Amino acid sequence: MKGVTRAGGVLAAFLLLFGAANAGQKTEKFWDDLLRKYEGESLACLLDNVVIDVEYTGEVARRDVSDTERGGLDASRAASLALGSRYTTINRYTKQFAILNEAGAAAMREFVVPYWVGQKLTHHSMEIVDRQGKKVPVPADRIEARSAFPHEAEVYRSIKVLVYKLDDPPVPCVVTFHYTIEGEEAFGFQDRVFASALPTYRMEMTYNFAQAYLAQNPWWQDALNTVRTPPDQPVTKTISSAKGEMYQYLWQFKNLKAAAPEPFAAPISDQAPRVYFSPNFESNWEKLLDWYAEGLDPVLEPGDGQRVLSGPVRDALSQFEAARNAELAKQFAETALKDTVAADSAAPAPVFVPEPLTEKEKIAAVFAYVQERYDVLDVPLGRGGYFPHRPAEVFEVTRLASQDIAGVLVSMLRLAELDADFAVAATTDFGQTLVDYPSLSQFNRALAVARTPDGEVYFLDATEKAAGIEDAPASLEGQWVLPITRGAPEWLAVPMSTVARNAWLVQGRVLLDSTGAVRKKIEVTCHGELNRLFREKFYAGGGAAAEEARRVWIEQNFPKGTIVRNWVDERGLTKDEDYKFTFDAIFPSDLVTARGDTLVLSGAIFGAIHPVQLFAVSADRELPIRLRFEERGEERSIFSLPVGWEIVSIPEDHQYKKPFGLVDTDYGRREGDVTYAMEYRIEETEKPVEAAGQVREYFEQFPKNADRRIVIRKLPPVEEEGGA
Repeated sequence: MKGVTRAGGVLAAFLLLFGAANAGQKTEKFWDDLLRKYEGESLACLLDNVVIDVEYTGEVARRDVSDTERGGLDASRAASLALGSRYTTINRYTKQFAILNEAGAAAMREFVVPYWVGQKLTHHSMEIVDRQGKKVPVPADRIEARSAFPHEAEVYRSIKVLVYKLDDPPVPCVVTFHYTIEGEEAFGFQDRVFASALPTYRMEMTYNFAQAYLAQNPWWQDALNTVRTPPDQPVTKTISSAKGEMYQYLWQFKNLKAAAPEPFAAPISDQAPRVYFSPNFESNWEKLLDWYAEGLDPVLEPGDGQRVLSGPVRDALSQFEAARNAELAKQFAETALKDTVAADSAAPAPVFVPEPLTEKEKIAAVFAYVQERYDVLDVPLGRGGYFPHRPAEVFEVTRLASQDIAGVLVSMLRLAELDADFAVAATTDFGQTLVDYPSLSQFNRALAVARTPDGEVYFLDATEKAAGIEDAPASLEGQWVLPITRGAPEWLAVPMSTVARNAWLVQGRVLLDSTGAVRKKIEVTCHGELNRLFREKFYAGGGAAAEEARRVWIEQNFPKGTIVRNWVDERGLTKDEDYKFTFDAIFPSDLVTARGDTLVLSGAIFGAIHPVQLFAVSADRELPIRLRFEERGEERSIFSLPVGWEIVSIPEDHQYKKPFGLVDTDYGRREGDVTYAMEYRIEETEKPVEAAGQVREYFEQFPKNADRRIVIRKLPPVEEEGGA
């Protein structure tokens, strides 16, 4: 059997709407035969990825469009006819259609290639890959242009992504928009069929903004003005077709001549990925959350219509409140009651009166309840797991897919009259989904985002059993999540935890080689936001840019004259893991002073790396120093004495001030080695230094550890007893 993806009525509805009556009958029979063949089997076995790529080139002959004809055309079709052009269209279908055999492939090819009046096909290619990665045979015969075609609403139901490339646009710009078409489709899931809104249709195209055409179409003139002065938000237009369908166009304009910002230099707030989900997509999740809420069986209070908390929500809040009150009563007895009795034994004993739960405590109560009740079923986001036939069954099952757990959590929070949204996130691509209109399959995490009236935001992943509401999901720290159940999409940055916020760990071993030079093998492991920034600066750019970034960083963080050799990027290069790199630092000879058989080593050899200064200087431009985030860092070094040497003295533990906070250092001895440990505690500061030339002067204002010295001495040779 050739591969199939999400089946059900998608294909049936799609083909019935597109073809003539006979084509619709053939398709209906085809699907009926399929269901009959697999009667009694779960349709879940059909939910495998199938990618269908279609590419074709067409021509539109230029001709004038009458006012009457223009009234029946949409703007993009009228533009093609008025301009005349050659275009290339690429369609990609994923998780949409069932392709079982060559006949099915031929039927699919016939209907996925749309034609408008006046278009001529000049080139066509199509490839279908089944779930085993094998190609499905596709007939290569040409499809002749049709004299007429159904309404554009039906055309757009079939298309996932289109990219038009028109020749020589006088105004280079990209116009990105998508349609939202009201309607329903049926899709199969396990042994049932559920109704859902149509999938989002999206298109990206480059248009020729010809002045002659703009004069006839003020709407496109507005679009051109939008290109010249891009708005903060996309332009939204709603249009009703002759058949009554509602279209919503979401336009995003970008001038191709505008220089792309440097990703490292740009503020993190400007690096949030851009994404816009259609209202139908958001509506789907709202309906699903309502479905979960139905399983909670909320009822109305007779007389006033106020919502009464359902059993699971009431249990969660009451259990939390009982535990909290018990703890508060204990504290009350140990403090207030004890103090009152001691002051005046005749006074009546005060009575403990607990306060009602705060918004934050309610969030914590519901979160803890869901954490304890459900275990995660390892199913990719978007594929579904146990999707029960009745909403109430959600609470009878203890293992759910992560999106189901997040959905239950959001529904319970909302039933408790709390502000909560379903959200998705990506732990790949450094936490950013770098496309304007991603599909759900491009995310791999589902969670809840809860807010309190005083502006606190909590990121809640109930699959992390040990987390509290204050703890952001560990794998999402410093990354982006997207609540998708609100009308206006808004990316939210997940904060770093108190312990691991923007942290690094440096380990090294200091060696004295035979030439008298001091070498230090350094290993740096980055966490949190520094993980992404170090990777982008030192690795992702590659080539000369990465080399220059490393040079500047070494210059800013190591003693003058330090030479770096053997830089190796060991891990975290493309996967979602901590970035780690190693290198050898050869320190200048003036850091080692020889006095006969005694060597004095400068402490700068040991504490010679301060990664926070990475933010101070860019490799190719001057940047101000603005350190406005909490950080911590650790560095550990070991100096191994050469054979025949002994330790004379080591520095005392000390603390010194840096421009961004305090540094604690700790020296010790261990089996002939000198150990060194350093810990930064970075304060939230902002110290503008507007010119790169001021950077070194700024940092030199603060004491360094160069005066902290380690003294070692070569042992005298041991005289052998009973010599000649």
